[in-house]
Amino acid sequence: MDSLDNIIPFTAHAFLRPESKQCLFNSISEWSLLQGKQCLFRVPPGFEIVRTEENSSDSISVSCILRTNNLEDITKWDPLAFSELALHLESDNSEWYSLFQCLLHDWNKKHYNANIVLLGRNDVKESTVSNDERLILFGLKSKLAIMEIELKCAIAVKQHKYVDVIDFKAVSMMPLLAGQNGGNWKHLSECFHTEVIDSQLGILGHDYPSKLFLQSEQKCDALLAKQCLEKKLNDILDGSLHATAIPNVSPLKIAYLKTVFPSETIMKLMQKYPSYINYTTGSVQLQSNSAALLDIVRKRFVRNILAVISEVRFWFTESNDATELINRTSTFKRIASKNNVIFSTDKFKNFFNFVGCHASIQQTYLDILAEDFQCVQNVRFTLELDTIYKDFISGKKNGKLMKIMDRKKCAISLENDSSGHMLVILQGEDWQQIQDSFSLLLQELPCEKSFFIPEAYHRPVIGTGGSVIQTIMRKYNVFIQFSNSFQLPQGDWTFTRYDNVIIRCPSKNTINIEAAKEQLLSLSEQYSQVQKTVYVKMSPSQYLYLIHMNSDLSFISEIEKAHSCYISFPQSLPVEGYHINVKGNDTGPERAANDIISRFGREMEIHIKNPASENEFSKGLLLPLSYSNVQFTQNRNFIRLTFSPLMKPSQLEEIIFLIDSFLKLSNNKIISKREVAHYTSVTPLYRVGKQLNTTIENSPQTSILKSFSQVRI
Repeated sequence: MDSLDNIIPFTAHAFLRPESKQCLFNSISEWSLLQGKQCLFRVPPGFEIVRTEENSSDSISVSCILRTNNLEDITKWDPLAFSELALHLESDNSEWYSLFQCLLHDWNKKHYNANIVLLGRNDVKESTVSNDERLILFGLKSKLAIMEIELKCAIAVKQHKYVDVIDFKAVSMMPLLAGQNGGNWKHLSECFHTEVIDSQLGILGHDYPSKLFLQSEQKCDALLAKQCLEKKLNDILDGSLHATAIPNVSPLKIAYLKTVFPSETIMKLMQKYPSYINYTTGSVQLQSNSAALLDIVRKRFVRNILAVISEVRFWFTESNDATELINRTSTFKRIASKNNVIFSTDKFKNFFNFVGCHASIQQTYLDILAEDFQCVQNVRFTLELDTIYKDFISGKKNGKLMKIMDRKKCAISLENDSSGHMLVILQGEDWQQIQDSFSLLLQELPCEKSFFIPEAYHRPVIGTGGSVIQTIMRKYNVFIQFSNSFQLPQGDWTFTRYDNVIIRCPSKNTINIEAAKEQLLSLSEQYSQVQKTVYVKMSPSQYLYLIHMNSDLSFISEIEKAHSCYISFPQSLPVEGYHINVKGNDTGPERAANDIISRFGREMEIHIKNPASENEFSKGLLLPLSYSNVQFTQNRNFIRLTFSPLMKPSQLEEIIFLIDSFLKLSNNKIISKREVAHYTSVTPLYRVGKQLNTTIENSPQTSILKSFSQVRI
């Protein structure tokens, strides 16, 4: 592949110079001129600027190309980039400016090309941050994530917050520690009032520190958060890490993924199914701490990423006319840059490749068609799919493909490549008609959407003998697949609901997917409403107890599976008065509710004389209570403790004495305390997740509920 001449597109951004009156701090001394406007930008040597376009967000897009016969040269792309943060200045501005100067001095000693612009609150231009001052951080693209994290750490220290650090060995551990969609970071914030200092730029395409920084108002909060994170990291490292690779990926596709394909799509995949994705020469490497998740990520990567990239190759008759070859190459270079696709050709200029997303390749083809070249011998389109879609795309007895071939006089073949995937190859000589063939082929490609429906509702939604689901599939011309998510891991500090329903149809019928999904969800909701429901009250401290006193939350899935029911277990810290609802048939909900309660800890409510701030209480008691394996929540005059049912009375007395002694230091004291009995109820007195409706306090239903509260189950 290195013998090919490659044209690779890149995009940089130039920051437009703000008005002087808007700047509270500005370290930029030299501005460049672009489109007649002063701005700041830098493109590395060897990259040619081919087009500029002003955006609405204080910047100009700068389109560049790199011409090379070595695809490894794409690593030289390191333009000047910028990131925007919100900053609230609480002290003398000059102190902040000194901090900025120190950071800039340190960064520029390392040749980061760093600058900072701080814009005041009166700036009316469009902004990605909604409040406070706007800080614009400039630096080399590769170093910007590191700079952003260091800046946030410095700001936290300046604001008298406690900052701590964890060495997580390798960047590949980051998404595994974060949990699904960053659920573990949210848990640290809710339960330990500790924030993870990370970069909004993500870990792809940037140098990223192999350290995790934490910040908190209280040192004890950060220390406990750090302890929990280190334990989770050790569990991951001591457990089994699973890795696989997608081999023999075209070097041009790898280059496209690194340079043009939106990294946000890759990040979302890693966040949804905690995993790490890395590109190497000719392959894509995947890592997860779950073999089941790793298999899902591999399939999703092929379906949602590799399958949306296509390649078109043109063969031309040999020509000895140097001027013609130069003009043809120049035209293709212009078209490739315009459509943001990678362009390559052999040294004899006999064939030309274009790699990009389907829409870009279609537009590229139309642009080339408009040039009316007369020397095209052959055209070939290539797509890559998982082999599971072979019957889907070919149709019964290859009917779908035969229909396209008969209409447009082209050849379509399905070939298994060495990576285990299927190549869909469309080829023909009539390059005027083959564009229509490609459009028809794209319409037959699979389009999918996945979502969650409780496993307990699958059978009624499917219907007896599949009657209901067959009707829906025929009505919307879609394929629907149900799966079981019970076996998927629950190792995070939140209970994860994985997608377990897939709706698939040809791309030409994409609009039908949403309609079919709505009908499935409607059927699920209708079935849910006629299910027997048992309610289980769960306090915030009880939630923390279940999270931290169990190795994971897989027991929720086990209870659901054992009793064929659905449990509305919260996915974040619940409010006071929250009730889990357990839905099922016959005695299943009661048995499931009892199984949940059997996991509960003992619970005690303490009322104190004077309101106490949460920070004050946390600062004094969080560490000793946590080391005693006592979970607590506190709100003004109310303290709730949750602890092991096996705790000895003497140990409980020591904990109460500790709390009382701490309160006396601030002229406060315990007014009353009582142990809470766990209960279930079949009476729907309240909406799930909400406080009890106090307007029906004297109703007969409330009396029933109160009688339940006197009984320990």
